[in-house]
Amino acid sequence: MGVGNVLYVVLMVTTAYEAKGKEFLLSLINPSAQLTFEARFVLFVGTFLMISAFFFFITMLISIFETHAVSRKERSGRMKIVFTSLMISMLCLVIALLYTVLFRYLLYY
Repeated sequence: MGVGNVLYVVLMVTTAYEAKGKEFLLSLINPSAQLTFEARFVLFVGTFLMISAFFFFITMLISIFETHAVSRKERSGRMKIVFTSLMISMLCLVIALLYTVLFRYLLYY
């Protein structure tokens, strides 16, 4: 999931670069530039997708440690931590996808 999120961000920035040109990409990099609506969209959705990918990575690391803890039978696994981190990553992913759908069908026409 996390790798898919990162690849989507790369695809989104590449598509915006091809459609808008070099100035669009430079405005994304420059912190003092006046951003267009499309640039703000790319930054907002890209940020949420990267946060989601980061939390998916954290979820997988916690899952590995908790699986090892359960296999030793000395203590039970702390699944609330795993599910909380999974829910945070899914929430960020859903926010990014909803914003994308809203932008595409409600605001862009």
